[in-house]
Amino acid sequence: MKKLITILAVIMVSTISMAQNIQETTVQVGQITVPAFTVSIAQDEDRASSLMKKQFKEWGVSTTRSNGYVMSIAEVISDLSAAPINFYSKIEETGRRDNKATVITVAAVSSNLSVEQSTLNASVRQFLASFVQRVAQDEANEKSAEIQKKLDKATKVAAAAAATIATIDKDIAKRQGKIDSKKKDMEKLQAKMDKLQKEITEDEAEIQKYNTKKEEYTKKATAANQDVEAISAELEKYKSIAY
Repeated sequence: MKKLITILAVIMVSTISMAQNIQETTVQVGQITVPAFTVSIAQDEDRASSLMKKQFKEWGVSTTRSNGYVMSIAEVISDLSAAPINFYSKIEETGRRDNKATVITVAAVSSNLSVEQSTLNASVRQFLASFVQRVAQDEANEKSAEIQKKLDKATKVAAAAAATIATIDKDIAKRQGKIDSKKKDMEKLQAKMDKLQKEITEDEAEIQKYNTKKEEYTKKATAANQDVEAISAELEKYKSIAY
């Protein structure tokens, strides 16, 4: 939107500047020299020519062409005069490539000398300024429509992306919930494992005590068995003498 406003502002400022640069001149139409007004604009020739053609239709006048001029002869054009006038317009492209411009030239004379030329000149100059603004506004409308289309597309893409992000966030939250639950299970299992490890350590300590005691009694048993063998041998000795 900011870009759109900037573009429209540039176009309108440029238009005002162009309207202020309208120059008074004269043009040769057939065998007569006609006072005229001319201005150079940045908009393309096709746009200006199309709008001038539309302007003639809106005026409801017939036109002819000669030497690059579109002319309306002895017609009443209410925007310019209540009396019949001859109106001339010429639109041509100048410059090349990035330095192109469109030059618009318009002129009018009374067809029956009933209108003061100075009065007609003022009306023609005012018309040209208004027409320049119309051309710029037409371009602005077209560009704004193009930019609005891009904006609408970008807005849809952004909305779709936001919806996808929201879905992803939900999936992440769901997975995070599972992770948190499993961590709690792991903590419980760890506590149980710690308890079991403690019990194992205690049991191993008891086994160690039993093994120490077992060794002690094993030594005692070995010594006792040796005594038994010695006593038995001595007993057998005396038995053999007694019998």
